[in-house]
Amino acid sequence: MLAGLPKEVPGTTVNRLCGSSMDAVATAARAIKCDEADLAIAGGVESMSRAPFVIGKADSAYSRSMKMEDTTIGLAIHKYLSESKVRC
Repeated sequence: MLAGLPKEVPGTTVNRLCGSSMDAVATAARAIKCDEADLAIAGGVESMSRAPFVIGKADSAYSRSMKMEDTTIGLAIHKYLSESKVRC
């Protein structure tokens, strides 16, 4: 919508978390190669660093226990370096 294209131009959203941008470009390339499109605009921005917490998979069916996990890469690397003998 913010790109200024007419509303008649078809579009799609790809949500594959860390692979969204690459999948969008691959889908556009496939459409052109298969003569499904003459022109395609593809790209994206990943922002998983803005969603650092996830809820882990349940241990059993109908489980009420939910454990929040921190997936922040910076903190994980810091923790690894501080707990190991590796020094930078």
